[in-house]
Amino acid sequence: MDDIKRKILLILTADGNTVNREVLSRVLSHARYLVEIVDDEDKAMHSLTDYEYDIVVFDTNMRDAGKLAIIQEYKMLFPASMLPFILITDDITQDANFASHENGPIRIITKPLKVEAFVSTLADVISDTNSSSIKSEPNPVMPPEVARWIDDTTICSLRKLSNGDTRFLKTLYDNYIADAGCLITRMDISVIAHQYEDLVDIAHTLKDSSSYIGARIICQRCSELSGLSVSEICERGGDIVKQISETFSHIRSQLFDALCVDLDSGCHEQEDAS
Repeated sequence: MDDIKRKILLILTADGNTVNREVLSRVLSHARYLVEIVDDEDKAMHSLTDYEYDIVVFDTNMRDAGKLAIIQEYKMLFPASMLPFILITDDITQDANFASHENGPIRIITKPLKVEAFVSTLADVISDTNSSSIKSEPNPVMPPEVARWIDDTTICSLRKLSNGDTRFLKTLYDNYIADAGCLITRMDISVIAHQYEDLVDIAHTLKDSSSYIGARIICQRCSELSGLSVSEICERGGDIVKQISETFSHIRSQLFDALCVDLDSGCHEQEDAS
């Protein structure tokens, strides 16, 4: 530990996604903040009204207005509060518009999450621009065929964040693979059952976790699906879900190598045995 004095914060992270939660918790802990995590809106509101925090971080969902409603309710209950909120979002227009009409500090960070930008925003909020312990380094150069599938900037941030801790990276990878596999299975079921609204919701959840781990091609496929009309989903949804499933099978090894290669030779042995 170095000698830099850092303000310890209680930070509320309202996020039900396992991969997102792992990354956010690691970023905040690495930057020397004290972190409390809640995983749904009811718990978040309970914590906000019963405890004191220095900053609140929300990972917002484009199709879920619950977190924005929490901020509005909190501000109605505590109109004089200047508690700062940070919204991590992939819908910059909606959330920026929301922030512009609310009192008190609300910062917007866009996805995919960049570690340095996130920590810098936290430091800026508490007026301590020296708070980041994560140094900027050149991004590793990926082969073009891999870079088309994987977001090298996100991978670089995660590797730096790990400080060589392969257990964190392997856990992050395992959680993503498990979560994504279940989500794709649910997408298949939604197509068969013609539950197209559920299909779009699941695609957005998959896109969200994929953005945190750098699975660029999965994000693109999910965005394509989310942008379709109901009639287009009825016609093409099954084909796109099949593409997502095939892409997921192909990207697994690339993603694992991008996260863990050269960090621990035993990491590959664990993957082979799984």
